[in-house]
Amino acid sequence: MALKMSLKIDYKKYLNIAIQFISKWQVTIVSIVVFMILSLVVFRINALSKVEANEDRFSEQLTELRKVKIETDAIKRIEELTDTKIDITSDFLNNRDNPFAE
Repeated sequence: MALKMSLKIDYKKYLNIAIQFISKWQVTIVSIVVFMILSLVVFRINALSKVEANEDRFSEQLTELRKVKIETDAIKRIEELTDTKIDITSDFLNNRDNPFAE
């Protein structure tokens, strides 16, 4: 006699039970999730703020920085440009009405 077992699971029944549970406790569940996320953020910020300065790491990072080289030709060109006088005139008419003048 072969015993045939049926393993049919009624997913709709369990889904309805889960939906009823979530709808009954949704405010509490959302509040707990938000509290957990905020707690994680606070603990992470606290952990990052307690990192001690390490002289070796600091000096290593300083050596990794590239130094900016300023070319003397560029400095001369900028000085030449500042020495030139440029006359700036407006293209507006001189007799234009000023709404703010009385």
